[in-house]
Amino acid sequence: MNKIIASFFLCAILFSGCKKEDKNMRREGDLYIVNTTEIGKDIIGFKDAVPCVVTIKSDGSIQSVQICDNNQETPKFVERVKENLLPKMEGANAETIKNIDGVTGATFTSNAVLRNADVALKYFETNK
Repeated sequence: MNKIIASFFLCAILFSGCKKEDKNMRREGDLYIVNTTEIGKDIIGFKDAVPCVVTIKSDGSIQSVQICDNNQETPKFVERVKENLLPKMEGANAETIKNIDGVTGATFTSNAVLRNADVALKYFETNK
């Protein structure tokens, strides 16, 4: 009996390490939520990295993009991007994201957000 219990625990330990937890992406139903804090850490806006959370539908199109609060960008530029760029990104995919123009007057921040969305889409395609 002790051998059976020991075997069970050994198998549980071995199999628990089979699926690596993904800290960059999680799945919620038909949606994939990609956080670019790590995978986009080298994408710099005007001052520093502009991490985003990109929600992607199972068909590979963007449902929404949120700019994380832990960015160092000027708040008025972040607001411009939220108001003028993020709505344009809804429905975009890996091909169409390249055709979206940034926001005039917030070029660095908007380009960083667009690049983060592109990185998130590529990560989704590779890791879904």
